[in-house]
Amino acid sequence: MMEFVWARPQDEDALLDFINLVFSVGGTPTDFRSLIPKVYGKGGFSANSLLARDAAGIKGVVSYTQGSLAMGNGELAYGFVGNVSAHPYLRGQGIMQTLMPRVLERLKEDGCDFTILGGQRQRYQHFGYELCGGRMTIHVTGRSLRHALAGRDAPAIRFTPLAEAALREVEQAWAMHRGGALHCERSLADFPVILRTWQGQTFLAHQGDELLGYVYLLGGRVAEFRVKDAALLPHLLSALMTRQNLQQLEVNLRADELSAHQALFDAADSWEQGPVYMAHVFNWQRFLSVLLDFKAGMVPLMDGEAVLDIQGEGRLLIAVVGGQPRVSPAARPADLSVTPQDALRLTTLPFQQELFPGHPFRNWFPLPFDFPDADAF
Repeated sequence: MMEFVWARPQDEDALLDFINLVFSVGGTPTDFRSLIPKVYGKGGFSANSLLARDAAGIKGVVSYTQGSLAMGNGELAYGFVGNVSAHPYLRGQGIMQTLMPRVLERLKEDGCDFTILGGQRQRYQHFGYELCGGRMTIHVTGRSLRHALAGRDAPAIRFTPLAEAALREVEQAWAMHRGGALHCERSLADFPVILRTWQGQTFLAHQGDELLGYVYLLGGRVAEFRVKDAALLPHLLSALMTRQNLQQLEVNLRADELSAHQALFDAADSWEQGPVYMAHVFNWQRFLSVLLDFKAGMVPLMDGEAVLDIQGEGRLLIAVVGGQPRVSPAARPADLSVTPQDALRLTTLPFQQELFPGHPFRNWFPLPFDFPDADAF
């Protein structure tokens, strides 16, 4: 008989063996202890895992992590759902129909403003998730960088793996991370561990004795960076490509970073834009308030007001006065009524007028939602 229970500390070895087995079935050996060391590199992860099990052992699991996403002057509490897995012989038998709702209910009770995950879109739409956000990926090559930097003196940049850096330098890099307009809160102790997620490599960049910044590299993609001087980023990337013997490089740029890094945009061979992760919002008033404040710090918002009805969640009055946004519960009729999934499409994806012709929300959307890959689960 199948039972659904929260894992106990004594279940951790079996739980780790189970998820390694399930995710290795596709042919790629998987070791979550090395892939996500911030969680599986230490004990205690059982507390955030809901199991399906019978007399023979674990048959399914859904786990999560929790944290705080800082955006400008605001913060959102999140739960990142991961390792959604059922035994290969039992797929399609409804295990997830019990596990997922219970995990979502716990995250809501814990005060999360939203949950987030990565995975197959149609699979998770069943549980109320939708793709959201927008991120630009810049493609550069050694040649494109050389053309963009022609005539400029190249600074001598050296790199040190974060794992080999002195504590003073780790603290400096951590302070740079915390100074980012959008970042997940990380403790100093967890900072270097998190920057090994998905077997990433993190390098500190120096010019002489000065720390210029750091780069979190996932294969041939820069998934996170911080630099003291935006003008140095193309030089830094050129030097990194030489060090790593890379012919081309992808660089993730969030909406709030683009204006500061136009030199990198000029150096791009090409670029593309796509959604970030899938989200399910619990607290729409707070979600929209924080993101609208964040956007107001980037571009002027047009004054006005309109009521958005999110079906099953309530009506919200969105008002902008003097460029300052405010979101509050509304009693008056809605100007637009949408499902929660459509609300994510409306508020965070491009092409709002094409998806929702004639919507009344001025230039308030899309909101600049993103989530750091190193904090993914």
